[in-house]
Amino acid sequence: MIKGKNTCVLQLGSNMDGRRKMLAIARDMLGEIVGSLKMESSLYESEPWGNSSLNWFLNQIVVIDTSITSRQLLEKCQYIESEMGRSEKTKSVYENRIIDIDIIFYNNEVVDEVDLQIPHEKIPQRRFVLEPLVELIPQHIHPTLNQTVSYLLENTKDGLVVNRLDS
Repeated sequence: MIKGKNTCVLQLGSNMDGRRKMLAIARDMLGEIVGSLKMESSLYESEPWGNSSLNWFLNQIVVIDTSITSRQLLEKCQYIESEMGRSEKTKSVYENRIIDIDIIFYNNEVVDEVDLQIPHEKIPQRRFVLEPLVELIPQHIHPTLNQTVSYLLENTKDGLVVNRLDS
């Protein structure tokens, strides 16, 4: 890795009107504010995880090279969500959202703070994260589970529907 360069993997999601547009705006803002977009997965439509009364989501994984820290990344992601009209996240209730940006991986670092957990703690339970991860980085090893994302997908207990969309 080049000194000063970090690689972050982010999951984008939207389940309100204009989902494709919201993901496109988020990608553009991430490119302007966070760093250089290196890879992006296909779009995936998925059943809502954690609450069946929500609208279906459009999800995508993006890989970005950045010079900022993981803490700065969290702040910039929250700023983008806020600028796009997202209300403050809650841990206890899953809600419809105009945009959701989750940090999945940041290099191979492990961060365990009250408001920042990297890798994202629910990766193994979320097919809507694993499917696009496997599309982009199938052999990436989860830094705490020591398993590839392909292995995690093969062994997830999440049976919710996740459909890869054609462009």
